[in-house]
Amino acid sequence: ATIPVSVTVLDQETGREKTVSMLVAPEESLVAGIFGSGALAAFDGALDRVGGGTAYVELSVKLDGRDAYERRDTFWSGSDVAGGSVSDAFDTVGLIANSAAERATIEGITLKARVGPDRRTAVIEKARVLQKTVRPGDQVDVEVTLRVFRGPRVTQVLSLVMPDDIGSGMVSLMVRGGSVSFEDDVDSWAKPVEELLYMDVDDMLAELGSRPLGNDIVLELEPYLLEEPSVDMGSPVDSELHRDGVSGRDSKDKASDKDKAKESAPSGGDSQADADALFSEPVSVRAQTEWVIQGIKWLTVDIEAETDVETEVETEEPDSADA
Repeated sequence: ATIPVSVTVLDQETGREKTVSMLVAPEESLVAGIFGSGALAAFDGALDRVGGGTAYVELSVKLDGRDAYERRDTFWSGSDVAGGSVSDAFDTVGLIANSAAERATIEGITLKARVGPDRRTAVIEKARVLQKTVRPGDQVDVEVTLRVFRGPRVTQVLSLVMPDDIGSGMVSLMVRGGSVSFEDDVDSWAKPVEELLYMDVDDMLAELGSRPLGNDIVLELEPYLLEEPSVDMGSPVDSELHRDGVSGRDSKDKASDKDKAKESAPSGGDSQADADALFSEPVSVRAQTEWVIQGIKWLTVDIEAETDVETEVETEEPDSADA
């Protein structure tokens, strides 16, 4: 049976709407490519231009024997909003169709997008930790100041609970936009394409669905300290959708760069095994905003052990008694 595909794009500036419908042969090597071409055709028909803008995109992939995969996200591009908006959906469809763990039968694909010419972005201008001292298990509050594009400054507080077994010493926090990726590929929580392809389909869909959105502020506890990396505002890593230079970044030699950074970074745990166990899952929180969030800030927090705090209290008591 063929796979029904429907892509509807609305230009919010002109009110022009374009729907492209097609039936795609269930050939796993072709599904993503044909879907991507149809989606770009719908964008071209509605916008009648190639240029920047902000897009609100809804993707639904109907699957045999499973709940539909659904995701709503926000994208901004200064040069090609169509290519930037379709890349994520293109990658998702390709991963599902080409799963190496099991055959996932796609029964339908629907994409809806609303596109406007306005730049709905905000950059992370600064971030600061509100607590002076933190102990394992404590909540850390980080005040994030956003500078809206040609708009006001907006402040938001994100709270992250430190793991009980984090130990004492200096740790690193990262505040970033949900769609921000890095030239040195330090986003350690994002699984590579090869690993996603070999995951059980349900686990893969859960992983894709749990990824931050473009309008999210993300606060993460990092496993090692790094210098602030360069930021790539382009399309997702390993995307194969090419459109006027808007495509996935070449990731050659970046894995070795990442390894070198890890080797030179200070260790926050007693051993590498302890660090691997502590950071086997991301320690992070996120908050949604009205804008596509850009930028990244790094913070450091000094974790004090319980015994250190108790010792300080004991040494201060005689002074207070003498007073």
